[in-house]
Amino acid sequence: MTFEELEKLLEEQYPIFRRSDNDIYGLRGIECGIGWVNLLVDFAEKLKELQIEDHQIEIIQIKEKFFGLRIYYRISGVDEETCKKVSDYVFHLEEQSWRVCIRCAESIVHRDIDHPCDHEKTTIEYHYQQLLKRLGGRPLIP
Repeated sequence: MTFEELEKLLEEQYPIFRRSDNDIYGLRGIECGIGWVNLLVDFAEKLKELQIEDHQIEIIQIKEKFFGLRIYYRISGVDEETCKKVSDYVFHLEEQSWRVCIRCAESIVHRDIDHPCDHEKTTIEYHYQQLLKRLGGRPLIP
């Protein structure tokens, strides 16, 4: 399985990650390592919890920048309190990314470029299986 295939599965499970060809996100997709896939799933689940519809939020860009996750988005049609909750949660995820290896998803104390990743945990298949476990064995594609 490739990262592109995993990204496609995320798009099918969470429509918020669907891409169009007329913006940066549509052209580039998710620009971060597989270790942060769970953070992206957390983001999508939080949007569901807040009852934000897919048409109310648009992903502008998801990338790694200065060793941390960045999620840029545009939100409309929701109240100010909900906007604040989304903003606070995105900030929380971005901070959390500093403590999660971008390659293997292991917790790390300090950002260390030479973090010794277990090779198995750097494979797409490993993270896909972990994601399936997290979703209670429910496949990403119904």
